[in-house]
Amino acid sequence: MFDIILPVRNRFETFQKTFNTCVSFIKSDIRLSSSKIIIIDNDSDDIPREFVSSFDSFVRYFKFTKLVPMNQNWERAIPYLNNKYFTFVGSDDALLFNKKSIDKIFLNENVDCFFWQKYSYFWESSLYPNSKPSFSFHINQYNDGLLSTSKILEDIFNETTNWNMLPTVYNSFISRKIVEDFKSVNPNMNFFWNSPDISSGMNIVNICKNVFFLENALGISGISKFSNGYNLFKGIETKETIEFEKDNNNSKNKFSPLKNINSHPLSITAEIFLKSLTFHKYDNAINLIDIKLKAKNILQKDLEDNFRIFTIKKFILNKIIIPDIYLKDIEKLSFYLKKLFFWKNKIYSFFEDKLKILKNRKRKKNRNSINVDLLFDLLLLIISKCFISSIGKSK
Repeated sequence: MFDIILPVRNRFETFQKTFNTCVSFIKSDIRLSSSKIIIIDNDSDDIPREFVSSFDSFVRYFKFTKLVPMNQNWERAIPYLNNKYFTFVGSDDALLFNKKSIDKIFLNENVDCFFWQKYSYFWESSLYPNSKPSFSFHINQYNDGLLSTSKILEDIFNETTNWNMLPTVYNSFISRKIVEDFKSVNPNMNFFWNSPDISSGMNIVNICKNVFFLENALGISGISKFSNGYNLFKGIETKETIEFEKDNNNSKNKFSPLKNINSHPLSITAEIFLKSLTFHKYDNAINLIDIKLKAKNILQKDLEDNFRIFTIKKFILNKIIIPDIYLKDIEKLSFYLKKLFFWKNKIYSFFEDKLKILKNRKRKKNRNSINVDLLFDLLLLIISKCFISSIGKSK
């Protein structure tokens, strides 16, 4: 059913935890038994032989001895795609099994892209030296179901939703057909023609008229001391970010260089969107002229970094929902959330009719339905946490 692509380069410290969540994901449901994990190793020198030799039969490992830039390494995975859908998982990220979302995918197999808003996890020492690990739940921007890609573009550049609500290979299971359609129109271009996640997102919203939003996320976005995007955003120089800048400045591909790779992610999204107009038609974007104008306006202004506000919110949620013992690494967190959402779905199913009536009543009183949904979600999660705690004590 799924191909799970794991690109990696010298990050075994976090990668082994990420890998374990992907193995657990496949083993969580018999319907996923045909799925594969495809590791694309960009000349790593820290992955132990005994780790590679212990792989299950559904794991394929490709070690490349020629070091290439990030987007070129991602492109290496394309020839190995075999299943109907695929996703990419960063080497400090995680997959998160949720039966409700998997059911939605199997019930809507005619859809080419299923995407979600990833939860966020900050590894130990990622924010600053010796910083504690932390986690945040998100407020869902959309309801479960089909969503127009033109609306997603409008919402992003109107700044009514987050820049990372763009469906990309990082937060979606997308059909292999999307890659085939892209290659048929652009035979001499890489699918990852720029910053790999955002450029893939522009390909998806151009090719797909609609995508399916999953309220229950299937992934956790990990930010560690190894994260290229985060280090570039915060202006932290590492060996890889210096190489990334060098590649960006010297690239012969006219679509690749960005004006400032240390820009706010929304600015980079706007710039890559404008670059994509040179070869993407966006026939499905009704207000393309308006979207283009708003993207240009975003490039011309300095965006405020609301990162600190975001971290304050997530620390509050940590204390309410996630015990510290499960925050030590992304693997522990993924396994705990799997249990948490299992009980949340069970409780919701049991009281489904009554909860729907209650939600609708609250929405009529409060126009901000997102806050109402969040309130109910938090209540169900707190009850689910109590279930997990009581089961743990009874053993």
